[in-house]
Amino acid sequence: MPENPYQKYKKTRFETANREKLILMLYEGAIKSLNHAKKGMEEDNIELINESLKKSQDIINELMVSLNPEAGEIATNLYSLYDYMQRRLIEANLKKEIEPVKEVKKMVEELHETWKEAMLQVHKTKYAGQKKQGGFSLEG
Repeated sequence: MPENPYQKYKKTRFETANREKLILMLYEGAIKSLNHAKKGMEEDNIELINESLKKSQDIINELMVSLNPEAGEIATNLYSLYDYMQRRLIEANLKKEIEPVKEVKKMVEELHETWKEAMLQVHKTKYAGQKKQGGFSLEG
């Protein structure tokens, strides 16, 4: 059976993304899964709740293992935060409570925005450095 073009695009996008973009994609995937978990709780759909929370936990676990220990305190703090998120999602799944899901979703959204802003700053700095080194300019 031929591969769905959208799935093929997503697979290619994932395989060709740099590390920073992959982290951003993981945050986006976690937000999407947490939204599905919330929907499952609102509809009392146990299967959707369980699948979505497990997927969210898998993504957060991937974020944990992707941390660079050489980043020092930042990596340590993120690890602790991810660990807390994992525990809250386990609690949400066991008790079928929506509040831990909302709490984790808010944290992931904040991390997503922070990471996106950091990526933007790095690229601006990198571009400015290239321009100073004699890059191409259309200015007179």
